[in-house]
Amino acid sequence: MKFIIKHKWILLFFMVLNSSDIFAQVQDTVEWCPSGATWTYSRGAMFSEEYLKLEYEKDTIIMNISVKKLLASIVVYVSDPNDPVNNYSRTERTSHGAEFYYESNDSIYWYHNGGFQFIYSFQANVGDEWIIQSGMEYNCPAPIGVDTFMIDSTSSIVYDGRQFNIAYGSMKDDNWILGSSIINNIGSSSAPYPQPGINCTNTHGSAGALDRLVCYYDDIRGFVKIGSSRDCREMITTVNKIPNSKIVNNQSKWKVYPNPTNGLLQVELIDYTQVSVVGNLHYTLYNISGQEVLQTTNEATFTTLDISHLSDGIYFLTLSDKSNQVLFSYKIIKQ
Repeated sequence: MKFIIKHKWILLFFMVLNSSDIFAQVQDTVEWCPSGATWTYSRGAMFSEEYLKLEYEKDTIIMNISVKKLLASIVVYVSDPNDPVNNYSRTERTSHGAEFYYESNDSIYWYHNGGFQFIYSFQANVGDEWIIQSGMEYNCPAPIGVDTFMIDSTSSIVYDGRQFNIAYGSMKDDNWILGSSIINNIGSSSAPYPQPGINCTNTHGSAGALDRLVCYYDDIRGFVKIGSSRDCREMITTVNKIPNSKIVNNQSKWKVYPNPTNGLLQVELIDYTQVSVVGNLHYTLYNISGQEVLQTTNEATFTTLDISHLSDGIYFLTLSDKSNQVLFSYKIIKQ
């Protein structure tokens, strides 16, 4: 009997030990395209990094259907080849205007060529298939024709601690490409619309130039890093690059609390002797669009910021010294 009890405790110990991995992952159940939804896709470029960004703007009506209007823009990075992660410039410009989508019964429809086209389902099972009528042609010399997308397998995958159901599929012909996987309530792993396959004699028909989803954000999930080597916050928002500093993300040298907060935010530098903070400290708060919403200066190494007047959401706090050296940056949740 003692032998059995002993092994029960050993089993319980390993169950508790492994539970941290289980609870670290949250099953994603958030709806498609909530407030703030933003998708970023890498694109083929010869002399720079180029990304297509789609950002939810508002609901509108097309053909008596309530649809999501997504603004399209192009984000370009020109980097120092010797240090592409830290030494670069980032620009953003309007792309082809706007995209329009709507969701019905876990299915996504895309507005194209004067009508809505079904492009994928979040509840697809192995063996399900559907017709892809058209997509972004990229100046193909001749009409490509229809194609059929078929689900090959289903599984789950974890991005940034969130577990997503995912469906893998392929086209029967080579007319269009929808991406090899569909992430539940996020979208295709490729562009949000069909792209030309190899039957389009165009550089976009080559696998190396296809769009690929790398970052996603919305006001509920926050940032979801899917395949980017860069900081998704910096890529998605228009906040200028935050330079490296001696105590960025070193929480042993500073505290920001409570976070989340409903109004008052305490900021405390614990060990500031190793950095040049003589004189005024500059506190700047940005919203998710990169707009400065609060700026204050204080000589003390402990201060209280009142953000009760700001809307609920995600913000980014930076603290810099008198020489504009950023001492730290941190994501703030106002709720």
